[in-house]
Amino acid sequence: MIPSKLLQAIQKSSFNFFHMSNKWQNFLMSLFIGITIGLFVSIFTFFLRIMENGVHLVLKTDFENFINRPRITTGDWFQQVSLILILLFVGGLVSGVFNKYFKTYKGLQINRFGTDAVIGAFNGYEKYISPLSAILKTLIASPILIAVGGSAGIEGTVAYLGGGVGALYTKIFPHLKKNRRMFIICGASASIGAVFHAPLGASIYMAEVLYFSSELDTSYVAHSIISSVIAYAVYIIFFGHHALFDFQNITFIPSDIYYALILALLVMPISLLFSKVLNVTIDIFQDLHIPDYLKPVAGCLLLGVILILFPYAGGVGYNYIQKLIDGNFAILVIPLFIVFKILATSLTVGSGGNGGLFGPSVVIGAFIGSGYAIIMQQLGIPLNNETYIVIGMAAFLSATENTPISSVIMITEITGTYELLIPLSLASVTSFFLGKKAVLYRSQVESRIDSSAYQDKYLDMEQLKHVRAKDIIFLTANKMPRIYLHENIEAILEKASRNVMVQLYPVYSKNDELQGFIDAHLLRKDIQSGIISTDLFPLIIAQDLYSVEYYHIEGDTIVYDIISLFINVDDNLAELENYPVIGQDGEFLGILRSVDIMHQQFKRFDKLIGK
Repeated sequence: MIPSKLLQAIQKSSFNFFHMSNKWQNFLMSLFIGITIGLFVSIFTFFLRIMENGVHLVLKTDFENFINRPRITTGDWFQQVSLILILLFVGGLVSGVFNKYFKTYKGLQINRFGTDAVIGAFNGYEKYISPLSAILKTLIASPILIAVGGSAGIEGTVAYLGGGVGALYTKIFPHLKKNRRMFIICGASASIGAVFHAPLGASIYMAEVLYFSSELDTSYVAHSIISSVIAYAVYIIFFGHHALFDFQNITFIPSDIYYALILALLVMPISLLFSKVLNVTIDIFQDLHIPDYLKPVAGCLLLGVILILFPYAGGVGYNYIQKLIDGNFAILVIPLFIVFKILATSLTVGSGGNGGLFGPSVVIGAFIGSGYAIIMQQLGIPLNNETYIVIGMAAFLSATENTPISSVIMITEITGTYELLIPLSLASVTSFFLGKKAVLYRSQVESRIDSSAYQDKYLDMEQLKHVRAKDIIFLTANKMPRIYLHENIEAILEKASRNVMVQLYPVYSKNDELQGFIDAHLLRKDIQSGIISTDLFPLIIAQDLYSVEYYHIEGDTIVYDIISLFINVDDNLAELENYPVIGQDGEFLGILRSVDIMHQQFKRFDKLIGK
């Protein structure tokens, strides 16, 4: 991405920088990342506005008015529908083409975007995140998709940009690659903080969204705050310092505490619905037998049908929050908006569109809160509409993204008042615990135990001298997806795409006898490099690909003797740390991963402290 001579010049001119203490290096890098992100996010916003103005010129009005304008003849209706579908076709095709040629993680056939891509980088793929992909997808594909009516958020979109820029700095300065995860998180925090006008909350958000438990990873919060504040300071130079929404009448009375708790109960089933619809949509499009670059096109065309029926479901939707605040939505429209926004977002992002989920979550939460307040008003309970729009945003964001603390901080930052801090906190934490089964980001893991970021920390080496490999396997043979000799590449890749951090898969005969293993990572590399043509996918089967020559671990092997296989792995090693475990009789027992060792260690610690 950067010419080698230029890179050498930069590294040579930075000689003094490398001789600073780690503390000052990290401080300055956080500062530089903040400045860079502020500029990049400003460019993104500028491009998005250009695209939106371009669509406005084509339609001669905004999207909503275009769909709702009177239709005098059948020809008028056909013209409207055709133009909408053409625009969405273009938006989906651009996303699909960029997905094909610019992979999220270099060398891996894994398509993730937005916040999910950053989480995946932190929890396992930090060596592979592609800065070029992050920059190009965010600055080109995303503005086009959102401008033509794609239902997606900008915060998650720029988070991916920020993560890519953070990783880019460690390529420019290889000396700092040991802190790559920190700079990825700094970049993502800075991006979200700038566009959402909440630099402090964004720093906490990226520390919290990594896991779907209540664990908060504070390791990089201080550096993230530096990056976020600086990025926001740069961003407002170009776009000004102003409130994201114009709240005029936020009030708090003691009874709001109780009614906020009821709202949290109402948020729970809707958050689970959103999670279910999105994940089902992702699975459907993964299984769809069409070229991958056409899947976002299919999703966007289906989105077009929704927008023809209900035009409010398109775009980010922040303008509709302001209309809610101003009281310009009828109560009957609000439940329709929630349902159609969930469908529209699932089709846009779930099909592979380059957009985020943060923004739609905020919008849906605002509508839940407003609808709740209006219904209670009809029942004679005078709840403040603006107050419950704010509480609804925090509660739904907390439930869907598993971020109870940062949701409160961010929503407080954009309202500019601490008056609602008590009901916000109660609703946010309650909805988080009630909606814990709602998972929008597949890269989230339970806690640090499950993240490769901490695989080489807290290990009791003496205790590992008494642990056998076969006793700590989590992915036992009966939990592994089975690949059979007759299955083609498409089927193999589909099974592999559903298993994070697993690259080695057993191959069986029709009699369920183990034949060997397929390395999905190497297979993806061969496909990407052109060694295996996509035209041959239906013809090449597992029998042509599996190998019996794989390093394996005997089941009775002491973990201490093989620990070097799992920690301090060099960046140049393409293989992930997956090893088949074989019993004394040659039986395949399962796959041993670094995370299995961490699980064993933390279970022991829990016993020691009496949990």
